[in-house]
Amino acid sequence: MPTYKYQSVLPTGVPVVGEFDAETETALAAYLLTRGMTLVTCSEVAIDKRLGTPLAAIPRILQLRIGERIQEALLTRLPAHVAIAAMANEPFEHPLLMAMPWLTGMAGCAVVVSILLSIAVPEFALLLVPAAVFSLVTCLGLWIAGYWWLQVRPRHMLLRLSRQMAAGSSEPLMQDAFVPLEIRSIMNSGMASEQKSLSVAELLPSLGIMQVQRHLFATKMVAPFLALLLLIPAAYSVSLFVIPKFKEIFVGFGVELPGLTLLVIGISDFVAKLGVPGLFGVVVVTSAVAVTFYGMIIWSPAAETLSVVPMLGTSLRLLMQARVARILGVLVRNHSSIGDAISVATDASGFPEVRRRGKEIAKDLRSGKPVNLVCSGLHGLPLSLLLRISDQGDSEHARQETAQSFMLFASSLEQASWGHGAILAVGFEILAIIVAAVVVSLLVISMFMPLINLLKDLSVCVWTSGAWL
Repeated sequence: MPTYKYQSVLPTGVPVVGEFDAETETALAAYLLTRGMTLVTCSEVAIDKRLGTPLAAIPRILQLRIGERIQEALLTRLPAHVAIAAMANEPFEHPLLMAMPWLTGMAGCAVVVSILLSIAVPEFALLLVPAAVFSLVTCLGLWIAGYWWLQVRPRHMLLRLSRQMAAGSSEPLMQDAFVPLEIRSIMNSGMASEQKSLSVAELLPSLGIMQVQRHLFATKMVAPFLALLLLIPAAYSVSLFVIPKFKEIFVGFGVELPGLTLLVIGISDFVAKLGVPGLFGVVVVTSAVAVTFYGMIIWSPAAETLSVVPMLGTSLRLLMQARVARILGVLVRNHSSIGDAISVATDASGFPEVRRRGKEIAKDLRSGKPVNLVCSGLHGLPLSLLLRISDQGDSEHARQETAQSFMLFASSLEQASWGHGAILAVGFEILAIIVAAVVVSLLVISMFMPLINLLKDLSVCVWTSGAWL
């Protein structure tokens, strides 16, 4: 089924633009009539469906976006503040909150299993039961925090926006941290009010795609990194509970220990002084490091810092360029000037250096100076395409073609970032396996070398005694 980009009008004369999947243009016009809109123009969006293959598994997440719900409510001809208040009173579903009952239930089952195992193997009671209880408490804490962040906070924001719109003002909310950076950049620009409204309305459905792309990439990077970090609490547990047993054996037999074994036993003695509280401290620190790494990937200013890291930085820059290209396509399609489009798109990139360079280019364009469109952070984007359109008397066909080109570049860059990230994730997984193998090998060798020497000495003693007899 083809996708159509359409422009329609309400009976009041208000223009409405959007995208819809329909069999034919006639079917599209019939559907719009059911919504009280009259079709003006439409064109088929020629996008290769394979570009969105990794996103095909998440249509439900995109349907749950608050922005799309508000758009549907506004099409019912309700006053804007009434429609937004109605959305605030609807239940919010979020995939993370949907998963929390399952995670909490699994943590509860882990508590029961740990209690049963501690009864069967009392030696593990000191480790298993506290760890299971800690997991249950952590899940409950995350559930409460997620409920506030993903339900209570958005609802309060929508109600506050409704009250401000009813009072005739919504400007203070545009500075709210809850409003996406892309929307704030558009609303704070010098574009006309109609251009702002149309651009925001068209960009809202794409925000979900861009955010999901960033979170998927961050998850793919953090998962093997977290597996590597989990070696630290695992090694701590071995040093706390397993190595002291071997130490008792070595001391009881008076075995001469090699240097590697002495080093491991020394680490175990230090860990024993910290005890179980130290284990929980290691788990907390490890989790904090993983969360910090995840946050740095999805937070644009920190992502610019990570962009200098080989391979990882390439994927982060591709995601940023895809965001800039998508915003440029939306602004160009809605008749924004070239200067405003570059200024807003680079401001929404989140990279301070790109933002600074974008302001310089926009300033030169507005002053009529010769412009150098080269930007070190946007070398993957064909910014020269913007020169084929002008602010006065530009061709509508050229403008729409340019906008479509930037949209295609955005999709291509997102896919390139995804593929590059997959290769990097495989490298992280191989590194995690190698490090785990080395650590396990060192522990096994350090513990079993004295036992092998002990068995060899015992065999020599037995053979010598037998020969003497």
